[in-house]
Amino acid sequence: MTKLGNEGTVPSFPNFIPQLRGLHDRIRDAVVAATERQSQDELADIRRDDEGDTIYAIDVVSEEMLLEFFEGLSREHSFVLIAEGLPGPMVFPRGNREASADWRIIVDPIDGTRGLMYQKRSAWILTGVAPNRGGGTLLQDIVAAVQTEIPLVKQHLSDQFWATRGQGTRAERYNRLTCNAAGSPVRIQHYCPWLCDHFPFLPRRTRGARRYR
Repeated sequence: MTKLGNEGTVPSFPNFIPQLRGLHDRIRDAVVAATERQSQDELADIRRDDEGDTIYAIDVVSEEMLLEFFEGLSREHSFVLIAEGLPGPMVFPRGNREASADWRIIVDPIDGTRGLMYQKRSAWILTGVAPNRGGGTLLQDIVAAVQTEIPLVKQHLSDQFWATRGQGTRAERYNRLTCNAAGSPVRIQHYCPWLCDHFPFLPRRTRGARRYR
């Protein structure tokens, strides 16, 4: 067991990062391939509306990969999966109770769908892992995270960031033309209201703690 500050005792933390980075790479490549071979109208086709969240054809590209990956991960770990586009929360291994799971994993397989499917700006794959504290789990509880850029077709470079609490943040820039990647430590800049005021697509600092369910 591991104790994290004043947050209580949580299960010993496994190294999820390499597996999650591999999943992100596969989703990135599959989505880029879909944007290369399908028209914008095909990608923008509405597949379903889930409680106000519209799921487009481009969104479903990753669904099968997500389920296959997390079914495999459940052979080693117990967790609750909350993923955009999938019914949830989903408990793994299947049949287990949500309260008995060690971890809570949140995934947005394509953050920025509309901009990407119309080839206006990159999208991102986002994943966070936190100890499972049920409905009281907060974003600030996340102990490991991976964020991967899904580039435009005309863009050959894309970035990936990952972090484990207490171990700093790292990044890698991938060149999809040469299939090479180079990485280095990342210096995280402090929050700057001026940046958010002038670049509205940047995330603002959250007021209070946000829950994820």
